[in-house]
Amino acid sequence: MSDQNPNLPEELAAPVARRAGSLTLRETGGVEAAAVDPANQSLADALRVMLRLLQFGMVILAVLYVFSGMKRVNEGERGIKLLFGKKVETNLEPGFHWTPPYPIGELVKVPQGYQELDIGRDFWVDVPDGQVDKSLDKLVGTPSLKPDQNGSGSVITADGNIAHTKWKASFKRTDVSKFSERVYPEAEQDIVKAAVKQAVVQAVSEVTLNQLLQQASTEGATVPARAKALAQQTLDELETGLFIDGLTMDPPIPPLYLKDVFNAAAAASAQANKTIQEAQSYRSERLNNVAGGAAKYLIYYIDQYEQALAKKDPKADEILTTIEALMVGQSEVEVLALGDDGKPERDEEGVATGRKISVRIASTGEIATRISDATLYRTGVRSRAQTTLSRYQAKLAQFQQNPTVMMQNEWDSAMRSFMSKPNFELMTLPKGVSTISLLLNSDPDIERDIQADQKRRLREKQERDRQQEQMRRGKETDTNALNVKG
Repeated sequence: MSDQNPNLPEELAAPVARRAGSLTLRETGGVEAAAVDPANQSLADALRVMLRLLQFGMVILAVLYVFSGMKRVNEGERGIKLLFGKKVETNLEPGFHWTPPYPIGELVKVPQGYQELDIGRDFWVDVPDGQVDKSLDKLVGTPSLKPDQNGSGSVITADGNIAHTKWKASFKRTDVSKFSERVYPEAEQDIVKAAVKQAVVQAVSEVTLNQLLQQASTEGATVPARAKALAQQTLDELETGLFIDGLTMDPPIPPLYLKDVFNAAAAASAQANKTIQEAQSYRSERLNNVAGGAAKYLIYYIDQYEQALAKKDPKADEILTTIEALMVGQSEVEVLALGDDGKPERDEEGVATGRKISVRIASTGEIATRISDATLYRTGVRSRAQTTLSRYQAKLAQFQQNPTVMMQNEWDSAMRSFMSKPNFELMTLPKGVSTISLLLNSDPDIERDIQADQKRRLREKQERDRQQEQMRRGKETDTNALNVKG
């Protein structure tokens, strides 16, 4: 075999001398091969150890990766479990939950705590920056009622008036699934604020200014409650998963330029309400003092009696009998069931039920006093008449038997009665004197005795009246106690 290459140039194709090799490999084992085997074995052992360590580390990393999916949902939060970006579980309760680690899965935590929202300037008067005292008394209104003038805000009522209001809202995230899908947390406050402002404008537009200033209700709900319902309806339609827990309104005010006029009207209205309440209180107190628990029945049946008389209704006598029975209260009487307002009882549809009940309510107060006085007067008149009649009959019998003796006795009795009066003075004239002139002057001692006697009689009368009043009240207490037990 030639050592030259025929394809090379002549100057390069010259023979090259071979260099002696430094290592000779033999096919059969020898001293040289035995020397290389321990080194190869050590290298192989080291590689095997490194492979085992690498495998163990990979297992550890795989275990740590799996356990990294164990996440905790704190109190006041709800969790959403995702797998490849798709929801597999929602509304996870607080506690530990496992989900495939990222990027395979993820556990999204959504806070549910209450958040406050202050809408204090959008519908309020403009307060200049730097003003220390921001009270309404220090703010000056302008005759112009332009909305959004100098940064002020306002609302329009149903009667076309302008008012200023302040609002505060509190809300939370109730449906975390809808919230995470449709709401950016950065835009959450703006969404709720826009819904509340729209609801406030609509709710205020349904009431008049006076109703708003008096916090009157509309459609069975107050203005804040109506606005809260409308705002919640908007959030539900947008499927935000947000819930408005509370919406409150500070006392509204009219435009500052008309503040004094409205304050005067409010003061007059308050005074009118106070007068009405005082009149109602006086009416209730007066009726209670006059008739007690029977007052509402007496008022109703007296009205019915007057109407029956005007119509010449034959039922007037029957109604009068009911009135007398209510005044006396000695037995149960059948009356029409009345409500607290003194009108006939009505059902849910507003139709009078016509239901009748049996009551035994004795009138108290002035009616009872007058009935008692009338009863005593009637008894006294009858007793005195009977006594007078008995005396007359006895004297008539005496006169028929002996008229002279009878007349003499009556004359003597009349003279003794006349002469026993405290202001009677007896004067004796000499015999034969037919004319006498006297300058009469009241005796101070007699006058003093007369006044003392009159005071004594007045005290005795007052004492008798007091004792009779105590006895009457005692009888009323016993009667009321019996009625309550019955």
